[in-house]
Amino acid sequence: MAKYLFRIDDVCPRMDFEKFERLINLFNRFGVKPLLAMVPDNQHETLKRNKSNPWFWQRVKELVNDGFTVGMHGYHHKYVNKSGGLLKIFQES
Repeated sequence: MAKYLFRIDDVCPRMDFEKFERLINLFNRFGVKPLLAMVPDNQHETLKRNKSNPWFWQRVKELVNDGFTVGMHGYHHKYVNKSGGLLKIFQES
């Protein structure tokens, strides 16, 4: 039997919560609990969709209590150099 891991990247206090909640509802409908890849202090401009959500950390706690897993996806999510890393897929890292 195949097993799959789903990961939601760039979960942060200023993300688009409407889209995030729609995605969470979809996963819940099928009984899937993805890994939430967190960026606690996001500094990446394209991820700053809204003002910081005051209920963000409470919502994360609720999701963890519901069986979701949280992982770190970088503390600031900020590009600090022009290295493409090991795979050279992107021009920044």
